[in-house]
Amino acid sequence: RVSAERRVAEHKTGLELTSITVPEGVQLFQLKAAGKKYIEIIPYTVTQTDNPFADKGEQHFERTFWVHKNVGPENKAYVCPKKSLKKACPICEFIAKEKAKSDGNEDMASALKTSERQLWNVFDHAEPDKGVQLWDVAFWHFGKALDAEVRDADEDEISKKFYADPEDGSTLKLGVVQDSYNGKTFYKTETIGFKERKESLDPELLEKANDLDKCIRILDYDDLRKEFLQEGDDDDSDLVVSNGELEDEEEDEPVAKKSSSRKYDLDDDLCRHALRLL
Repeated sequence: RVSAERRVAEHKTGLELTSITVPEGVQLFQLKAAGKKYIEIIPYTVTQTDNPFADKGEQHFERTFWVHKNVGPENKAYVCPKKSLKKACPICEFIAKEKAKSDGNEDMASALKTSERQLWNVFDHAEPDKGVQLWDVAFWHFGKALDAEVRDADEDEISKKFYADPEDGSTLKLGVVQDSYNGKTFYKTETIGFKERKESLDPELLEKANDLDKCIRILDYDDLRKEFLQEGDDDDSDLVVSNGELEDEEEDEPVAKKSSSRKYDLDDDLCRHALRLL
């Protein structure tokens, strides 16, 4: 059968799709309404050595990565290879240069700063037919609250410390609220409860867990530089940095609102910087 669901899901979150790859047949999980939401976090086997919080071969429950947002006129987000993989990043190099200059452009550097995001394998009890879904979410909107619950757990609160364990884990009860930013509304997790499972996770869910390491879309240095400098067929190297609203419904910790968009012509110093990247 020909399904239109994936196009709709991916179209709604176009910003993330420049930084992740959605496996064929997998749907993106989203918080769509305020209220209670019951989910299972499905662990996966780590396949890469660059996972910041797990070793290759281990069972783990999330994949942390960092992105540079607001790149180019379309507000695209790209995975930062420096923070995510400890590799060279042309955008980080530019930010460092601007901060080092006495007359550096602080607004531009701030607009390009990295933001922490996480990938999760999620089973939604309200939509069991969708199976294991992929959740790409800002750390500020879910992971921060979850980390706080685990950090403050008492010694005997095993269900919190091992919530993602297939046998002894917990179903997460999310308290979802509506919020707004720059005139746009979205939904985020405000509270998290832990309900001990009566049964182990279905082995079929574990088999269908996505390899979160391979879902991270990381451009190589030259390709990322090309996107950053907006290089086209005419070799126009004007740097475009958008400070406008994000296209998706998620933002990190609220910051002061900035102008809708700005275009910066490359000055002599930046030209030299761009040439050094070539």
